Amino acid sequence: MLRQASSLATTCLLASSLSRCGALVLRHPAASLFRTPSRRRSSSATAAVPTEQQEYVAGLAFDLETTGLDTGKAEIVQFAVVIANSQQGAKFSRLVLPQGEIDPGASSVHGFTREVLVERGAQPFADVWAECESWLKETLGSDTRPLVWAAHNGFRFDKPILTRCVQEATGQPSALLSGPRVAFVDTYGMARSAMPNRPYELPVGARPYTLGSLYESAQPDGASLEGAHDALVDAEALAQVWRWLVDQQSADAASTQWSAGGTLQPFQAHLQYHGYRMPPPPKSSVRKPRTRGASPASTPVRFVRGDGSLERVAGIGPEMARKLNFKGIGTYDDLRDVWLRRGSDRRRMIGWLTKSMPKTNKMAIARAVKGMVSEWGPEQDVVNEDEVVNENEVVNENEVVNENEVVNEA
Repeated sequence: MLRQASSLATTCLLASSLSRCGALVLRHPAASLFRTPSRRRSSSATAAVPTEQQEYVAGLAFDLETTGLDTGKAEIVQFAVVIANSQQGAKFSRLVLPQGEIDPGASSVHGFTREVLVERGAQPFADVWAECESWLKETLGSDTRPLVWAAHNGFRFDKPILTRCVQEATGQPSALLSGPRVAFVDTYGMARSAMPNRPYELPVGARPYTLGSLYESAQPDGASLEGAHDALVDAEALAQVWRWLVDQQSADAASTQWSAGGTLQPFQAHLQYHGYRMPPPPKSSVRKPRTRGASPASTPVRFVRGDGSLERVAGIGPEMARKLNFKGIGTYDDLRDVWLRRGSDRRRMIGWLTKSMPKTNKMAIARAVKGMVSEWGPEQDVVNEDEVVNENEVVNENEVVNENEVVNEA
């Protein structure tokens, strides 16, 4: 049987941050901070929770090994979660027995065949997920503690597969993966944003943003990642890379600027900021968006969080917001995630929206995308409201990176 999940009392959770905290102190293994926030809260209510009333947000680094690369069909064969802000590295890992066949190409990467999985006692995903839910509840000690999930290249691969498999196994979305107390971040995108010159700093031919490459840079001795393509090994490596990106590479400037009055270490501030959808830093600390002709290096893309409403973005009215909600884009942060996943590229965003919402007026789509460019950058040519993306430019809704980018991710 794969390594057993280790259970950790909540007093160990976030111990590295507790040593520096003043206002935020856990008083009991299962207690929240000062009081437990209401279990039912909207996005706007979440943002309004005062710092002294917050629970410590848990950072969950996760990784999957799958039967293949198709995010619409692939099944999970190994699932691992590591609590990145746990002093003792609380972790959960299980082998999963898929219903379908395992692609030979996938087996050649992670080494799992049906025979191997059966021999090692793999269980159906429904059983594994139920066990994971129980483990998280026991380990975190609270049903209301916000969660920030992280995966490497997760927006393209791990997140869509996990959410689909959970819904297929349980018949409904999981509260652990959606809702106002849950957020997702992608360390691949964080690394690219924080270290845009990294490709030029490494030897020719090196792959600068793979998990293995980042892990090596995060190690004081430059040690390489051993045993990659095992979900637990990769999740543990991801937890280290995630912390390194925030603590040492300033990969999330907005959350670093918001630090609860200096009482939190950067990584915990990052988690609180995303878990509670905190308001943006004071205007004086937020750089103005780049104007045409300015150097990209001098004015990075803004990170803005607010009341959670899609209508905060210029060009998005009630009707467009309703249509985006129908597509599963319910908040300001959801829309920003979709924008980033499409490379902050207006053409790709117009193409995706045009294909996803074929009955929507194309001028309305163009206006909405123009608002996204204004809100999040990068500054590009003004969107022509009459512009129609041809079929070759439309981005497939289920797009994934090519096989080499996924398989050799570590």
